[in-house]
Amino acid sequence: WTKVGTIRGGKEVRLDTITWPGGGIVPAYLEQGGEKIGMPLYKIVTALAPPFTMITNLQDGLCLRGLICKQGDTKMCCYGLSMDLLSQVARELSFRFDLYIAQDGLFGKKNGRNGSWNGIVGELLNAKAQMAFAPLSVSAIRAEVIDFTTPYFFSGVSFLASPKLNADIPLLMFLYPFSTSLWLTIFISLNVTAMAVAIYEWFSPFGLNPWGRQRSKNFSIASALWVMWGLLCGHLVAFKAPKSWPNKFLINIWGGFSVIFVASYTANIAALIAGFFFHPGVRNYHDRS
Repeated sequence: WTKVGTIRGGKEVRLDTITWPGGGIVPAYLEQGGEKIGMPLYKIVTALAPPFTMITNLQDGLCLRGLICKQGDTKMCCYGLSMDLLSQVARELSFRFDLYIAQDGLFGKKNGRNGSWNGIVGELLNAKAQMAFAPLSVSAIRAEVIDFTTPYFFSGVSFLASPKLNADIPLLMFLYPFSTSLWLTIFISLNVTAMAVAIYEWFSPFGLNPWGRQRSKNFSIASALWVMWGLLCGHLVAFKAPKSWPNKFLINIWGGFSVIFVASYTANIAALIAGFFFHPGVRNYHDRS
């Protein structure tokens, strides 16, 4: 179980949605019955990235669209999707903020020499800001130093790569549609079935053997193997048909398996050949096109 809140006296419900400064689950000014007095104040950093964050000049000292922010020492008016979201979150969670734009205007990149960060990430790590409201992409290296909220926007960025021809076809490519274990299983099953067919036919009073019906032809292990391979490969050769009823049933079962095998092999080999001739030159976003 996970604790999500507390209920006191059957009437008062408190949800652990956010931990405010001081350790409470609701702002201190609400517990004290205040309004603006005691409302927490946070420094929030952002960066310009239309249409999420854009700036314009104040008109007669007023911000007619968006929120008042600072770009250096100059007061500007920030607007956009992220600013609308910040305004809504501040209204619902009841906190005040001082909004400013990162000095270098960057989102955050790690310096390989000394390990320091620039941009928004650097502002957070240097304790110049407590939060950031910006279209900051979530990455593994950034997640090691800062905490991200649940993403509120998913971009449609995609990678396009032209296919390249591959003329190098392996010699044993005809074995690729099935795994090694599956090929071994088919080979063992074929030989075991052939031996069973030969034994049934040899000891059956109705089979192709020197006694019983006094047949002029005999059904040996070689004949059984010839039948099994012929059925597995599509019945392209002539072979001796067994006469005993157990063998007729067993060969019908093997024939049904052969039909499924040939259909699966044909479909897989066709897809495999197409994949070998036409394959993308880029396998992941680290590769160069």
